[in-house]
Amino acid sequence: MTIGSVVFAAINVYLTLNKLWKRKHLAVVAESISLFGRFIAITAITLMLIDFIRSSHWFGAADRVIYLLAAIVQVLIGAGLWIEDRKNKPFWTLIKQALRSERAETANLAMSLFRPSHAEKILDILTQVALIDNQLANKEKRFIQSFAKSWSIKINWADLEKRMKNGQFNYDRLRRSMEHYLATAPPMEQASQLGDLISNLVNVDNDISDEEELILAELLGLIGNYVNQNSLKSLYNVAIIPQSKYQDKDIKEILPEAQRQSFGGGYAYFIGPYYSEKYAEVICEKYRLMDYLAVPISLEVSTQKA
Repeated sequence: MTIGSVVFAAINVYLTLNKLWKRKHLAVVAESISLFGRFIAITAITLMLIDFIRSSHWFGAADRVIYLLAAIVQVLIGAGLWIEDRKNKPFWTLIKQALRSERAETANLAMSLFRPSHAEKILDILTQVALIDNQLANKEKRFIQSFAKSWSIKINWADLEKRMKNGQFNYDRLRRSMEHYLATAPPMEQASQLGDLISNLVNVDNDISDEEELILAELLGLIGNYVNQNSLKSLYNVAIIPQSKYQDKDIKEILPEAQRQSFGGGYAYFIGPYYSEKYAEVICEKYRLMDYLAVPISLEVSTQKA
């Protein structure tokens, strides 16, 4: 059985090298061989070979020699020794070039395996956060681009900056994007990591704008409530209080999903919940500009008043 094992090892190595040898002059074949992997294999095989020799296990040693020779041949092919335009280069120069090229690709498989679900939605949220203050710092751009490149997603920065100048990015749109992402039921760990990403992005240029600070609190509240399964207590609603029957009719039309509840001796339409008082105040200001009376209140107060 031991002899048979050595024979099968020799046949296996021959068949493997035969396919490579016929194509050893092709750059794509050379680049498909990991020199890092082969050097690790050579180290492991050599250690086992030494152990077999020390214990006089000659058939085991012969088996390791076969695989050692195969690994060495693969290193020679992987270095590009037989590629036409590399034949005149020193061998160690070829090795260094191959290793340098492979180093840049080392994380490709890992990134493809660990690409998060709904990666496009995550990048959309990150780009909106970066543009929420109508500025795009180079550090913010590089931060987001590093993930886009890892996940093989192309970002049209020129189009995004054009849309930013046209005022297409705002709090409502960004908040809805986060709600849509969480509605896909991502793993809680992934959602929590997105919160960390957003925090890092906001702080990456060491200059947190008022807009970024405001939306950060709201987005982290949404994520925190999702991760903690709707157990957060510090929530706010916005109460829109009609001042006439005409406003009452208008509010019903523009906010058909708003909840009409008793409030302060009368009634109000409640929208929310929101996760920071500052953000609730921004929503109030939006409706005040439309001549409605709007006030932010804690969720506990709105529940008691109902």
